[in-house]
Amino acid sequence: MPKFTIEMTFDVPHYRQTVYEAETLEEAIAMARADDDWEHQDKDYDTSGPERITGIWTGEEAYEGESLPVPAEGDTATAAQDLEDRIMRVFGHYEDVEPEEGETWESWYRAAFDMASDEVRRVFADKKIVATAPEVGE
Repeated sequence: MPKFTIEMTFDVPHYRQTVYEAETLEEAIAMARADDDWEHQDKDYDTSGPERITGIWTGEEAYEGESLPVPAEGDTATAAQDLEDRIMRVFGHYEDVEPEEGETWESWYRAAFDMASDEVRRVFADKKIVATAPEVGE
């Protein structure tokens, strides 16, 4: 009976949380983007991408046997469902969180919305989808 080696892959986003001292938020963001120290990164398994086949070969060793074409998997509906699931997991992180002492619900909602928006943008970036939001008042 023939043997095939199937390579399966899934993407695990990595993140880091670093404190930057800056005069403005824009300066802090610029510092974060310029910072290439990922030594203290963490893996975010909650927003991992779906498994997919990334290689197929005849025989018992990857890259040794004949390389076979990888069949197309899923469809647009499946991809959309995966994207929705990942975004909903992002919002699930905030479900049971409450404002810290001295923080108002309004400021908490704004901060949570900003953090969730950033995480959703990362989900879109993982899928190589450009996510933009209209300016307030548009």
